[in-house]
Amino acid sequence: MPNLQNSDLERFQNDGENDFCTEKHFLTERYSPVITSGIAVYNLPDYILSIRRITFLGQKLDPMTARDQREVFQAATQQGLPFWYLFNNIGALNVKLFPTPNQSLAAAVNPWTTDIPSTCIIEYYRANDDTTFVIPAWKKRQFL
Repeated sequence: MPNLQNSDLERFQNDGENDFCTEKHFLTERYSPVITSGIAVYNLPDYILSIRRITFLGQKLDPMTARDQREVFQAATQQGLPFWYLFNNIGALNVKLFPTPNQSLAAAVNPWTTDIPSTCIIEYYRANDDTTFVIPAWKKRQFL
């Protein structure tokens, strides 16, 4: 039987937790970008696995595929209150708001409660980072 060090066991546990978070979308977080009038595309942090919901001034935006945007709107450049978002998680993580916002919004200080009606909030599933964002201890014991 091989000798396993504590560092090996910790690495195996972290790998298992990472696999679980990637496959089951367990950890939820919110991010609020600074919205600039006339800018439609925003870069997102690389730990985002999947977008759960986007709200703009408290209204939910619907997801739209790039193909639908090309076919229906044919390179339109409208500005106004966004109704849709396009998400690209291949390569750089980008989200495109459509129509392009015509107002600037500050980032939310408290994206879970008071800042919902006045900002843009992206709720997403994230990957664990082995320190701050980890599976709760009671769930970790069940799965790992």
